[in-house]
Order: sequence, then structure tokens, then C-alpha cells
Amino acid sequence: MFSSLHKSLLLLLLLILCFNFVHAQICITPPDDLVWNCGEEDWFYVFTQTDDVIVHTCDDIDNQLFQQVELIVEVDTLDCSDPTAPNVVSRIHRTFLTSAIGQTSECGNWIVCATQTIDVVDFEAPEFTEFPNDTLINCHDWDLLDYLISGLFQVDFNDNCGVVDQTINLDTIIGICTSEREFQWEFILVDQCNNTRIDTHFVNVVDTIAPSIIFNPLQDEIEPFMCADLVVWPDLEADDLCSSTDDVEWGEINELELTCPHHLELSRWAVAEDDCGNIDSTEYIIEVFDDVPPTLIIPADYTAECSAEHPMEDASAYDKCGEAFITVEETIIPGSAVGDYTIVRTFTATDICGNASVGSQAITIVDTTPPELTIPDDYTIECSGEIILANAFAVDNCGPVTISVLEKIIPGLCEGSYSISRTFTAADDFGNSTSDTQVITVIDTTAPEITFMPEDYTAECSDEHPMEDVTGIDDCGEVSVSVLEKIYAGVCTGDYTISRTFTVSDDCGNAVVETQTITIVDMTSPVYSFVPADYTIECSEEIVLDEATATDNCGPVDINVDEVTLPGSCEGDYVISRTFTATDDCGNSTVAYQEITVIDTTAPEFTSVPTNYTGECSDDNPMDNATAIDNCGDVQIITIEEITPGMCTGDYLLTRTFTASDDCGNENSALQVITITDTTAPELTIPSDYTTECSDEILFDNAVAIDNCGEVIITVDESTESNGCSGSYVIQRTFTASDDCGNTVTDTQTITVIDTTPPQLDIPHSFTAECSDSYILEDAAATDNCGSVTITLDEEKVSGSCTGDYVINRTFTAVDDCGNTTSETQTITIIDSSPPVLSIPNSFAAVCSDDFPLDDATATDNCSNVTITVNEVITEGDCIGDYSISREFTATDECGNSSTGIQIITIVDNAAPILIIPDDYTAECSEDHPMSDASATDNCSSVNITIDEHTEFGDCAGEYIITRTFTATDECGNISSDVQTINIVDSNAPVLMTPLDSLYFYCSYDMPLCEDALNELEFIDECGSNILNYSCEDVVIEGICEEQKCMIERTYYWSDGCGNSSSSNQYITIEQSVFEPIFPTGITPNGDDANEHYVILDIGPQISPGEGAPCDWIPDTHLRVVNRWGQIVFEKSNYRNDWSGVNNSGEALAPGTYFIIFDVMGRSYTSFVDIRR
Repeated sequence: MFSSLHKSLLLLLLLILCFNFVHAQICITPPDDLVWNCGEEDWFYVFTQTDDVIVHTCDDIDNQLFQQVELIVEVDTLDCSDPTAPNVVSRIHRTFLTSAIGQTSECGNWIVCATQTIDVVDFEAPEFTEFPNDTLINCHDWDLLDYLISGLFQVDFNDNCGVVDQTINLDTIIGICTSEREFQWEFILVDQCNNTRIDTHFVNVVDTIAPSIIFNPLQDEIEPFMCADLVVWPDLEADDLCSSTDDVEWGEINELELTCPHHLELSRWAVAEDDCGNIDSTEYIIEVFDDVPPTLIIPADYTAECSAEHPMEDASAYDKCGEAFITVEETIIPGSAVGDYTIVRTFTATDICGNASVGSQAITIVDTTPPELTIPDDYTIECSGEIILANAFAVDNCGPVTISVLEKIIPGLCEGSYSISRTFTAADDFGNSTSDTQVITVIDTTAPEITFMPEDYTAECSDEHPMEDVTGIDDCGEVSVSVLEKIYAGVCTGDYTISRTFTVSDDCGNAVVETQTITIVDMTSPVYSFVPADYTIECSEEIVLDEATATDNCGPVDINVDEVTLPGSCEGDYVISRTFTATDDCGNSTVAYQEITVIDTTAPEFTSVPTNYTGECSDDNPMDNATAIDNCGDVQIITIEEITPGMCTGDYLLTRTFTASDDCGNENSALQVITITDTTAPELTIPSDYTTECSDEILFDNAVAIDNCGEVIITVDESTESNGCSGSYVIQRTFTASDDCGNTVTDTQTITVIDTTPPQLDIPHSFTAECSDSYILEDAAATDNCGSVTITLDEEKVSGSCTGDYVINRTFTAVDDCGNTTSETQTITIIDSSPPVLSIPNSFAAVCSDDFPLDDATATDNCSNVTITVNEVITEGDCIGDYSISREFTATDECGNSSTGIQIITIVDNAAPILIIPDDYTAECSEDHPMSDASATDNCSSVNITIDEHTEFGDCAGEYIITRTFTATDECGNISSDVQTINIVDSNAPVLMTPLDSLYFYCSYDMPLCEDALNELEFIDECGSNILNYSCEDVVIEGICEEQKCMIERTYYWSDGCGNSSSSNQYITIEQSVFEPIFPTGITPNGDDANEHYVILDIGPQISPGEGAPCDWIPDTHLRVVNRWGQIVFEKSNYRNDWSGVNNSGEALAPGTYFIIFDVMGRSYTSFVDIRR
């Protein structure tokens, strides 16, 4: 190691310093150890610097020796491989040497040295010098390969100490939808010292572009709809660049009213949303325009009495698009009289857009009803009553009424009995009349009134009995009075009743009867002439019972005696109560009383009393009873004992006082004296002798003593004698019992105490511990019941089947000072029973079409190496793409402890097939309805498609909905379903097949009615729907049909069951309309062939007043002739102007004015005619 030059120099120094060596040792103090970061090394310092080295005497660092110092440098390259210094790249050893004569060190003889250590460490992780920025990009611009080769994906790095390992991990995270995902590139840089730097580059692929909506038909292709209810919105589709758009739907419908409520602009937003939530919305507009008037149905014409109800029925109207509003205007056309008029009701049906239909109803009002007469009710009244001649009243259905009355008096059987007949006649201004008669019957049924009636009274039989007369009056005549007297006997002679019946009668036989009753009674009781007096007597004396006497003013008297004995407070003390009752033959009675008091005042007498004597307190001392007798009853003897104490408890005198008393409290007394003494000692019972352990509780039981006559005092004297040790001795207890009279007794108890119980040893619990655990060897503890304890310990180790299995037996022995011992052993079992800690891959589920990893398990053990085995089992499922892989990992350590874990990889086919079905569509019922097939694909197996068709019929035959449910099922039972809806509609109205030629009629009644014409029309409907509604309306479009030639436009309306409607017009020309009939005002049927018949002009062909006469007799006419009382005297149907003033029997009617009613073509005409002969 050292050159020859160095050795020479050292030898020289040795010689020079030889003297100093004798006096001091040399030491070197090097610079402090250093730690440099990698890349910061100062190599010049390492190989040259020695100025900071101190050479000094060992006993004083401040005594520096300026000797030459040699530097030797060694560099160890560790590259962070030393586990004790994991971050040291290299370690520099700088050794400093100097000569030291006579000293020896690790560097050699006569040399001392010291070393400085410099560690070059690496705690800094590598740095990225270039790293891509995170990127956000839209899905339609994204391509992974293009991105990787683009200039955007550049990574570079550097480390200050050496080589760097780079690892790149790519993780893809699906976003909230399938077209959005996040790519995460994780770059890991690890240098040789395991310093790690991790950074992640993110690329977010997003979908922010909304889908596009497609309408079918397009907005500019849609035609206006008649009504809002008939609007059909177009089918919706949507297209998206990156994902599916299953969620396409209509929003709410918004209405904008244009010219009227049924002229609307309907707008609706269609909304399409892709699975990333991007939404597109487009507005679609449909026009609704209603220009068709409602269909009006009006009530039929009718004729009614003016008094009858005139139902004003409402018209009805139907409008295809909504509600039709009906207004009615009424016009009254007066007739020839008040009750003769016509009501014309014009109905106008208008829909909400102003389209209108008009129709009229005629109501003819006639008056053929006589007035309604209400007369006063018949009634009967007493002749004395006020006769009220009430007026009748009458009402007429159409005008004023005149009432006349004729009165007549009819006499009865007597002056106060007659009747009044009042005949009322009510006539209206048409001559209709009604008569009725009221009868008032006057009668006399009221009896006379008694003005004085004697009152009933009661009197004693000995009193006077006055007999007064009755007086009376009658409101219609004289009064006669008669009287009838009767006597009724009572229960006794002085007790009876007089009945006086008075009858007061008028001359019509009406009578009133009243009765006076006079009651004769005997109410006086008898009177006593003697009653025995009260007295008191001794119970032993004789009791005397005397009788009472009495008299009565009307007859004999009977006296009854009732005796009751009332007990007193004792047997010889009581009261005799005697009640006397004197009664006459009418039951009147008088009561009197006598009391006899019996008493006892004599005391009893003793027949024997016990003698005095002396006895012991403990002996039985006889207590004999005294005896006594009483002159009137039983005797009770009460004994009272009094004790006089002596010198002690057992010495006393007993004085017995006897008191004899009867039940009335009379008493007599006597005495007995008994002397008691005590000469007997107490009886003593002491505790038994016993032997006990020194640790036991020594029971010092008390002795018990009893005395025959009093209390006992017990005293105890104790002494202890040892048997050679502290736990063994004898206790002597002497008991003495004394009573209070000085009598005593003595006895002794012996208690022997011994020590035979070993100490009680408490050792540590045995336990089992893992070989890797730390455990404590605790000490034992012991206690003794009588003294101190010494504990000894003996330990033994017994090896097991392996290094980690053994047993430590620790035997503890406790000895007390008397030689009693206890031994117990603690067993500590050391085992290795902990299985390895196994970490297996997580179970997961994967779709059959996906790749899935088979990761390894890892395990650690606390005491030995671990072997891991894996057993894989594949369990088939219900279909090809459905199975599971069970991977059972077993980790076993060297001692056979094992841990098991199972990873379950479930391979499933849970993806339903992708089903594509035909689009929904709407078609007319008359069109072809294509039934296209669906198609489907599946990721793992074949697909079976089934179709379930269901038809839901609408409100009419031509409208229904076909629902076709397509179900696609793969081999694993995954199902996709979708529904195609085919809406079959009937929007075409029926077609009229009968041509509507123009018609010509001379007379209006030859024109067929609307209803008859409709029955001749023929319709067809392309979908087979029946015609449910049809109507007809005539409108005069030229001329005035009631006066001249006119033209009528007849409109036919019809609709099928689906509400599709149509109409067509027909034109009808009427050459001459029906004129209003002209009625004559009088006829003279007197046989001169002039004005013989009632001729109504313009109802038949024979009468031609001018141009345009009727073509034929007007059919279905009806003539009625009514007289002034409302009676129909002549009537005839299909009248031919041939009435000559006769009635229905052909007899000539009386001259005068008659009312004419003529019904023709649904109308009723009225007039008057005057017949003159």
C-alpha cells in the first residue's frame, strides 16, 4: 500500500517524534460524513481536500499537531442495490493517515488513520421534458390511430442519475353514453433507485352535436284539416352522426286561433335526443279550417189549446268540428180571437266559425175550452150561525169570464131547518159556459143551554138535604124541564145516594141532560167511656189486664184489644202496650192506649267463692270459679285479677275479685288471695364444642337460658391455649346463667382451631400464541389463609413437529410456613396456524363476445414461503354464450396452512338482439295494407322472430288499429320487442248514386217531403259503413212560394258511421203554391139554392177564383163547427165544401154564430160563420 518514499518519510518522522511519543498518543479527527445528491458531486474536494482534517493529541483535540496527512480515496458503485441504503448510488471512502510512533491502528503499525464517508444519493424522480396536453375532441372528428401518429402525441423525459424505465398503460372509460369515452394514457418513469414519476394524459371524446329530425310528410306537403279532431301528425324519424336516436317524440300541441276558434294554426315541437343527451327540436305547423255549416234538426209543427202547455222544444244541431250554437226567434201571428194565434219559431244553428243553417216551426193555438168555474163549497150550518153567501170565481184559458147566480130557499121540517140553492153560470167571450150549484143546508141540532144547575153535595144523614130546581134557555125556541129522582142504598143505614136527573128540551127535540148527586154519609166515630190507666210493677208480681168501654151516636160499637210486649234492656225489664179500637157499623173508629211497665231491681246472691292458698311460680295454680243465682234470670260472673309484685319476678300476690250481675245490671262481689314464690334455678343450654380451620370464621355462638318464672342473665368467661403454631390453639368459654331471684347454673364450651389448608395459588393462564407473536412470561401469585407463602418456578420446553410448534411448561409451587403446598402448571403452546394471506383477482362478469383476462393470485405468509396452485372448472349454462369459470386458488405455507379463494368469471349473453321493424303508417280502409317483415341480428347466437297481431276496432266499421308486436329472441332467451302500429282510417264520405235531377210541380202539395225523397236515394260507402245520419233542408231561393211561382233549393245531408259527411243540392220549381183558404162569414141554407153551402175558396178544383186554381182537392183536410158552449156540432174529414148548416145528425142548426176550425196540411185555421134561415 505504501511506497518506499512514504516509508522513508515515516521513518524520519518516527525518529523526530520519538520523544513526543513517550509523552502523548496521536489521533486524527476527519471531516464530518457528507451526503450529496446525484449530479452534485465535488470530485476536486474528494481527491485533494485535507485542510479540514485535524491531527491532535488524543487527550486534547485543541492540541493540534501539524503533521503531514496522506489521503486515500475509494469509490464503491452501489447503484441503489444495497438494501440498507436503497437510495445510495455510490459511496466514497476518504481515508486520512499520519505517522504515530509506537501506535498501532487498523491501517498499520506506527500509523493512525480516520475515514470520512460521502454518500451520493438519488431521491429525485425522472422528469418529463415533453408531455402532450389533455385534449377534448368531438366523436365525429375522432380516430385513435390518426391521433397517435399526429404531432399532438409526443412524450420525452430525462433523469439526472442514469437509466430510466418507461411503462405506458392505456385505460378507456365509457362515458354517460356509448359515443363518449375518456382515454387515459398513464406514463410511468422509474429510475435505478426506484424513484418513480407518474403522469396521465387525458383525451375526452365527447358527443355535443344533436340529431336531425325528419318529418313524413314534410312541412310544405301537409294539407289543411277540416277539424282539429281529424288532425294526424306526421311520422317522426331522426338521424345522428355518432349514436342511436331511439328517443324521438312530439311535445305539447300549441293552438293559435286565426279567423275563428275552428280556424287554427296548430304548432308542435318535435324533440329528438340521442343517447348522449343532445337534443334537437323543430316546430311543425298544421292549419285547421272549418267552412261547413251545422246540420239542424227542428221540432215538428203542432196545434194546441191556448190553455194547454205549449212545449217549446229545442232544436238540435250537429257540427263535425265542435259545438253548434242554436238561436231561436219567435213571432206571434194573431188570429180572429184572443185565444187564436200562431207562433212561428225560426231556429238558426251557427257553429263557432259563423257557418249557419236555418229552419222554422209553426205552433197553432186555439180556444175550444169553456171557462173553469169554482163555486163555494156546499155546507151545513146551525140556524143560529151566520150564513155566508160567498161568491164564485172562474178562470178562462184565453179571456175574461162573466158569472151569474140564481138563489132559491127550500123550507125544512121545522122553523130552524131549511136549504138555500145557489146556481152559478160562468161564460167566456166565445160563448163557452160552465154551470154549477151550491147548496147551503140550515139545521137546528144544538140542544138548549142550562142556565142554573144545582151542585152535587155531601151531608151527614142527620143534616137537612135541600132540593133546588134547574133553569135553561134555547137559541131557537122555548125550553121544557123534567126531573127524575132515584135513591141508592149504601153499605150501612146512614150511608146512601140521591140521584136527580134533569132534562132540558127545545121544540125540535134537542135536549140536554144533567144529573145532581147528593151523597148522605156517616162520618162520626164512637166515644170511649172508660180506658184502663198506665202502671209499673216488679217482674215477680201479678199483672192485672182491665177492659175499656165506648158509645156511638148512630149504632152499636165493637171494641178490639191488641197487646204487644216490648222488650227492655234485660230479661226482667219490659213494657206491655195495649191498643183499644172502638168501631161503629159504618167503619168509623176511635183508638185508645194503655202501657204496663215491668222492672227488675234485685241483685244476685253468691252460692260459692274459692279459698286463699300459696304456690310455686312454676306450678299449675288452680283458678276455681265462683257461683251465684238471681231471682229473675241468668247470672254473669266477671273475675278481675290483680298482681302485687314481690322482691323478684317469681314472687308476687294474686288477688281475684268476683262480680256477679244479672242482665238488668244488679251486682254482688267477693275476693280470693293467692301467694306465688320462686326457689328454682334457670335451665342453661350452651353451644356445642367444635374444631375449625384457622381461615374459617370462628363462630362465638351465644348460650341460651330459660327460667320458669322470669328473665335470665348469662355471663361468659373465655381463655385461649396455643398448640405449638400460630394456626393451632384451643378456646375455653365458661357460661353462667342467673335469674333475678339469685338462682344460678354454670357450663363450658371448647373450640379447637387447626391449620390444614394449603396456600391458594394463582398462576398465569395457559395460552396459545403464533410463533411470530411476542408473549409475556407473567409471574404467579399466592395467598394463604393463615400466613406468608413462598413461590418456586420450574420451566420445561417441549419441541413440536416443526420449528414453529413447541410447548413451554411452567410449574409454580406455593408453600406456607406450616408446610402446606400447592402446585400448578401454566402451558404456553407456540403454533404456526395462520394460513397465508391470499389475494385473488376479483370476480367479474363479461359478455360472451368480450375478451377477459385470467390474472394470477398473490400471497404472503408470516412464517414461511407460500406455494400457490389454481384449479379451473368451467360450468356450462343454459345456452352457448352463457357459462361460468370457477378459478380456485390455494396458497399453502411450509407448515401446511392454506388459504383458498375462488374467483368466479361469469360469461353471459345478456345482450338482446337488435330488432328492426317496419315503420308505423296510416292508411285508408280502402287501400292496401302492406304487412312487412322485421329483421334482427344478435352478437352471440341465432335469432327467432315472432309476430303477435292485435286489431282494436274504432267507433265505426272503417276505422281500426292493427298493433303488430315483433319479438326477437336469441338462444339465451334475451328478448327485444317493438311495436308497429297501422292506423286504418275512414275519412271519405259515402257517395250518392242517385242522380238529383231538377223537379217541376204545379201544386206545392204534390212536391214530395224531404223524408220521402231521402228514402228514394241510394248511397254507397267504399268501406261498407252504414249511413247513420241524413237530413234534408228546403230553402226558397227565388220568388215567394206563399203567393207566386217560386224555386226551392233542396239540400240533402248525409254522413257515415265514421262521421264523414257530404251534401248535394236539388232544385224544385213550384208553378202555383197553395193559397191561404178564404172562409165565408155567413150562409143562408133556406132551400133557395143561394149561399146554401159553406164554401172555402182555393181548396178544390171546382172553385176557380182566378188564374192558378188548385190542381185537385187539397187532401187530409178536417172541418169542425163549434157552438157557443164549446160543443162540436159538426165535423168532417176531407171536406169538399158541402156543409149546409146541419149538425152531425143532418138536422138543421139553430140560426146564430158558430166557430169554425179548419185543419189542412199541418196548419189550423179558425173563423166565425153566421147561419141565417
